[in-house]
Amino acid sequence: MNRTSNWQIAIDVASKLALPVFPCREKDSQYQSRGVVHKRNAKAPYTRNGHKDATTSLETVDQVRRNFPFGGWP
Repeated sequence: MNRTSNWQIAIDVASKLALPVFPCREKDSQYQSRGVVHKRNAKAPYTRNGHKDATTSLETVDQVRRNFPFGGWP
């Protein structure tokens, strides 16, 4: 599997340091839904429960990466 540097750091932190990680947006973005513009802030968690979804499971890190391919990892 070919991992980006931030992704690899997340894997290393989760596996070698046993610290939980979670995906974050890498930059501000916005989208429109039903005529309303919604803003998403950089470094905000991608997951609904934010830091509560942090994990040390390498399988989960890889799965989340497939769901959010452009997300950064703190």
